[in-house]
Amino acid sequence: MVLAAAALSVVLTGCGSGSDSSSGDLEQSEITVAGAKTLDKLAYFVAEDQGFFEDEGITKVDWIDQEAGAAVTSLLVSGEADISSQSVNVPWQAVSTGNADLKVIASATNGSDHYLAVQKEWAESHDLTADSTGEEIMAALDGAKVGSTPAGGSLHQLVTGLFDAYGVTCTIVPADGGAAMLANFEKGRSDAMVHVASTATVAGERYGAVMYRVADTFDRLPQLTIAPTQVFLASQQFLDQDPKLATAFTRALYRGAQYAVENPDDARRIATDEFGELPDLAWSAVYDGLKANGTRFGEEQFDASLDIVNLGLPAKEQVDVTFKDVVDDSLYDDVAKELGPIEGAS
Repeated sequence: MVLAAAALSVVLTGCGSGSDSSSGDLEQSEITVAGAKTLDKLAYFVAEDQGFFEDEGITKVDWIDQEAGAAVTSLLVSGEADISSQSVNVPWQAVSTGNADLKVIASATNGSDHYLAVQKEWAESHDLTADSTGEEIMAALDGAKVGSTPAGGSLHQLVTGLFDAYGVTCTIVPADGGAAMLANFEKGRSDAMVHVASTATVAGERYGAVMYRVADTFDRLPQLTIAPTQVFLASQQFLDQDPKLATAFTRALYRGAQYAVENPDDARRIATDEFGELPDLAWSAVYDGLKANGTRFGEEQFDASLDIVNLGLPAKEQVDVTFKDVVDDSLYDDVAKELGPIEGAS
């Protein structure tokens, strides 16, 4: 059956086989994950470094490094990937239109880790400082050129929705990926840019940009303090066919979050090994979010995420899904009960 949703056009097939939390019980001991390797997936990288996947019987994790949301969703729905890590926009659009049955099984971290970087010269000429309020920043950026992703991407929607919330306009300078966005910023093609912490904070370190964490600065979108930038998803077919393998992955991820929160210095070492030296702003955005809520994606995260997904969309294009349509929190809850709470997480 051919599926289509937004830019998605794939064939739904099954994937994987059986699993458990010990290697002796796994019929299928390898798992494939699709998505971009970004810092907000800290729990994953910690689990990988500490051997938690192997502990749970997963002998190999194949990672398909893909950034585009539609492409990642296609890999998940077609069965080429067992798990995806991405923003919820495209998969929830697919579910809303009846073209896929996909479930969030865990969050990458809690709250948006996006930063707004404003060119030093623009900030100085508009009297912006690191302590400027959201109202002052948006007023100063009225009419600015702002780096984001192309139309249709979740970040593009977030940026345009943010400016709409403050009643100001901007011209989007589209770029496919963080490296291209930074190149535009360096060459002066954009007056500001918005991206995840590990990318955006480079603009502050290299070019002296004035930095603002979006979730903390712009109180007209309080959902950003709750809605995660990225989540982990699986197809319902995979969850039905391979519940033990899905549980093993969730356990390893949860243990990664536990270890990271309890061992911040080593977690930062692991992140540095993966991404290079990290600005303090980038590290704190991800670590603080993980400590606040672990990798849980509950109804509060769902409500906030759905609000962000529908920012600025006309009524006929609104994503219409319920919590049960797009979330399976049973794996996470079972694992949390067994392994105990993540220190500091609610």
